[in-house]
Amino acid sequence: MSEQGSQSDRADAGVNRFLDGLDDQRDEIAKADKTRRFRAARPPWEYMTWTTTDTKAGRSVRLVNGERLEEYPLEHATLVEAGEQGWELVSVVPAGGRQDYTLYFKRPKVED
Repeated sequence: MSEQGSQSDRADAGVNRFLDGLDDQRDEIAKADKTRRFRAARPPWEYMTWTTTDTKAGRSVRLVNGERLEEYPLEHATLVEAGEQGWELVSVVPAGGRQDYTLYFKRPKVED
């Protein structure tokens, strides 16, 4: 192979590496833009927890966000009210007692 052909191959390889670098940079910029758009479109959330237990009247809410209620409202009616206020039940997990459960809710935060 001639010296001129070898220099041309090296130059082509250098150009290809440069173009590959530009492709990688473009891909990183596109990924960052997509992440920014996703974050901007995602609403901030507010959260609420309930702890429920069995009572003589039926399954009732006894704690809201860790604070004990004076009266224990029935779970079903309170769930309906929470749904009307925009709360979405996300998860239910067993809590301290055998019949106690913690319910996790979220809703889009209302901007003031």
